[in-house]
Amino acid sequence: VVLLDLEQRDECPGVWASALKEELERASTVGCPIDVVIKVRMYENWLVADPHGINAHTRLFQLSAAQIRSIEPNTADHVRDPVALLKAAKRSHESYDKVRDAIRLVKVVNPMTIAQNSRSFRRFLRVLQIPPYTLQSRNPAATPGRAHVAGSVRTTARRRR
Repeated sequence: VVLLDLEQRDECPGVWASALKEELERASTVGCPIDVVIKVRMYENWLVADPHGINAHTRLFQLSAAQIRSIEPNTADHVRDPVALLKAAKRSHESYDKVRDAIRLVKVVNPMTIAQNSRSFRRFLRVLQIPPYTLQSRNPAATPGRAHVAGSVRTTARRRR
């Protein structure tokens, strides 16, 4: 699986992924299947896709209601500058650090909530064959689950309150 950021490119992620996949398969001498997933905009779009998980880290971050509305429902990939959003939400005296704070946030965000708000993350889960996205990634699953990453992604059901 090849995972790339779209960053500032304006091209269609699906078209770019298909072209890269064809080129990689043509150049490959290994003969194994190749999948390409284009992360729409930046990795941080996936981090902000669970705004309530971010807000659970109350000592460091607090997203406003307007910021949450820009992410939910299913619009995290459209946040044009998720780094600026995270910088604005930062509560502590230290400035936002892309590596250090990403590690902090990954510990509190829920991958299945991220999937609810990010189509590109659902595509990544589909490529990894993670239920409930093994058959499609266009739409969020009807019910979110709880996922933990420890070598692989495992899901268990979780009810919404």
